[in-house]
Amino acid sequence: MRERLRMPTRSEAAVAGLVAVFVWWFGSLAYGHQRHFGNFSFDLGIYDQGIWLLSRFDDPFVTVRGLHLFGHHTNFILLLWAPFYRFLGAGAGFLVVSEVVLVGLAAVPVYLLARDRLRVVDDDRAGLLAVALAAAFLLNPSLQNQLWWTFHPDSVSILPVLCTWLYATRRRWRPAAVWAVVALLCKEDVALTLVAMGLVLTWREKDRRLLIPTAVAGLWFVVMTRVVMTAANNGLDPFYVAEFSHLGANLREIVVNSVLHPSRWATRLYHAKAGDGPYWFQLAGPFGVFVPLLALPELLLVVPQFFINSITLWPYAADAKYHYSAMPVAALAICTVEVVGRLPGAALRRAAVVAVLFTAAITNIWWAPSPLGAYDGLVPGVETLGRGDPVTGVWRRQPHIHQAAAEEAFALIPAGASVSAVFYLVPQLTHRAEIYEFPTPFMRFNYRVPGEGPPDPATLDYVLLDSNAWYIPEHEDLYLALRQPGSGFDVQYSQDDIVLLRRNDDPLSALVLAFGPIGL
Repeated sequence: MRERLRMPTRSEAAVAGLVAVFVWWFGSLAYGHQRHFGNFSFDLGIYDQGIWLLSRFDDPFVTVRGLHLFGHHTNFILLLWAPFYRFLGAGAGFLVVSEVVLVGLAAVPVYLLARDRLRVVDDDRAGLLAVALAAAFLLNPSLQNQLWWTFHPDSVSILPVLCTWLYATRRRWRPAAVWAVVALLCKEDVALTLVAMGLVLTWREKDRRLLIPTAVAGLWFVVMTRVVMTAANNGLDPFYVAEFSHLGANLREIVVNSVLHPSRWATRLYHAKAGDGPYWFQLAGPFGVFVPLLALPELLLVVPQFFINSITLWPYAADAKYHYSAMPVAALAICTVEVVGRLPGAALRRAAVVAVLFTAAITNIWWAPSPLGAYDGLVPGVETLGRGDPVTGVWRRQPHIHQAAAEEAFALIPAGASVSAVFYLVPQLTHRAEIYEFPTPFMRFNYRVPGEGPPDPATLDYVLLDSNAWYIPEHEDLYLALRQPGSGFDVQYSQDDIVLLRRNDDPLSALVLAFGPIGL
């Protein structure tokens, strides 16, 4: 006989309400941010163009990045978005909102794990503590900053990783395996967290058979980085190997030197920090600072990605504001719940949960782009990138000052035309085979095809720019040269600093484009 549907308990209803509010609030912010040109080429333009190409069954070579989509990262999970692009006309707005939904839903396995550890019975007081831990997770400033910093599969991977742990600790191995596969499809380095998870579960369960899926996760990482990404990059190592040049010139050297010469990375590990303080404190602070650090052996889950983020030369990696911290945040959420569940006595568990919720709220106020945060947009914020566009806070709630002019320019660009655009307009134009971040293709900039120059500028149809937004002076010099007679381009539209240049059919212009525009 089928079990009757039961009404949700008070704690379940509370968690559902928390997730709904989170998704509504940050979904609205993320969609408006994209609608008002708040995102850039990197990384939303990369993923939006890549998914669009997949949806058309085209080779997903992402011209925004100058890399094959799966040479950039092995984000096979993106195939799940392709039908929405193909049949519903989805785009960047849908992409960022879907990320918010998946991150918000990650609070559910946190709540369920807390129910298990706190042994909730009939929605007693322990149920309220489980809700509080889920709320603290949603308040995490790293999560909320990741949603502001466009779309990344790293953030999507938080949900399947938490579900993998939840079902594995319940000894429900089949759903755990399914969620683990989903997590592996998000990004190649998620495998390292799953390797650590497998080792911890093997120790906890005293079952050596769990070493088999652990080895599979490790093999997945090797195959993705040494076979799949290398093949997609014409035999070359993944692009991010360059960020470990202090350890070696290729993956093998990096691994060997990390073991034989620990002094090369130890100093960086010790001093890893960003504007908000030491990296470890940015991560652990919202979870009660020292509470998750007491979790043994679960703390091993944090180690792989924390170590990589700390020793790389890439400055954004050791900053919890960015997507690189997705796995450490998921791991610390697990550690926090496990520690609270092991504390002796209800009073001590309540005190620990209060401490976690308090630090989550305080760090949210300090660091997060949230309703509580100091730079949510409710108070004056920073001026953005010299565009003469004062905004309040980091979220774009109002139209860009050049919104109307830019949209008029968009309407003049035919579907399928190849375009080079200023960085903040690229995500509005990525549903085409050729879209570049200016000054590519005239000169290579953020275009990562190793050993090759930029693509042929003679294939370019349009250039769309904000004449007041430049990374470096040389880009403005190029723009001024393109406006000169004989450059190969004519001004088709110019309004409020938005300038659209269209390639002309002058035979002499083809020669100019082949050898570079006038003045360079």
